[in-house]
Amino acid sequence: MVTQEAVLSEAVYEDPETDLHILAAGKRTASPSELLNSQQFRHLLAELRGSYDLIVMDSPPMLAVSDALILTRLADKRLFVVKWAETKRATVMYCVKLLVRTTSGPTDMLLSMVNVRKHSTYAFGDSGSYYGAARKYYSE
Repeated sequence: MVTQEAVLSEAVYEDPETDLHILAAGKRTASPSELLNSQQFRHLLAELRGSYDLIVMDSPPMLAVSDALILTRLADKRLFVVKWAETKRATVMYCVKLLVRTTSGPTDMLLSMVNVRKHSTYAFGDSGSYYGAARKYYSE
């Protein structure tokens, strides 16, 4: 594939229970950003786009390493996941501005690990009513 250590058809794992096809990142490389910026990686994405309706690429946190920003530029759509009550507001704002400056197209945002009990005290009237029935899906 990208490093020519495997053939794509042999590297993709098909989960029989979900029918998902999974391509793991593989071995560590000395320069992941160089690999993600390479023409070979772009060719791999083009090949995958020809075979799949949807490709989901998981990345490290935005500010941890440059890999995430490289992947956002290559993606058709982006989902920016923010941990509720943990991620600092200034960090979120910086990342959003970075995404707007460096990517084209929409970026969706998902707020994860929401404490619905605390959130309902803000009187938004949207989540408190769901808390009882779906309690197992929310953090405490």
